[in-house]
Amino acid sequence: MSILEQFGNSMSINPSDGKPQPNVAATIVGSLANNQTNAVVIANTNIFTANYTASRYSKSVLQVTTNTSGVLSLVVDGAAGTLNSGIALTANAWYEFEISLLSGSTYNLQLSVGAIMQIKWQVI
Repeated sequence: MSILEQFGNSMSINPSDGKPQPNVAATIVGSLANNQTNAVVIANTNIFTANYTASRYSKSVLQVTTNTSGVLSLVVDGAAGTLNSGIALTANAWYEFEISLLSGSTYNLQLSVGAIMQIKWQVI
């Protein structure tokens, strides 16, 4: 069995030297876009101190819970739009959202109220 058969799509052959190398996509998959435990959130302000910038097109999963009911917004390239159809998240309930990430775009989150949040955002 060749090394490419062993590792499937996670490896490719470097055309310059013929040696196996990891695919760029394989090194991104599974990485955290952001992970926050007990994040103190100020109403209607960006939750992350630095925006997440996508290095290529990919899918992601966002999991959140908040101790206070509020409307969660996704901020893409500075423009905010609500998640969960604009319906306030129920306090102390977990929510999961699938979000496409576009190469070169920046991402952040905002909540309509001050709260404590748990956030895990993973590129898949």
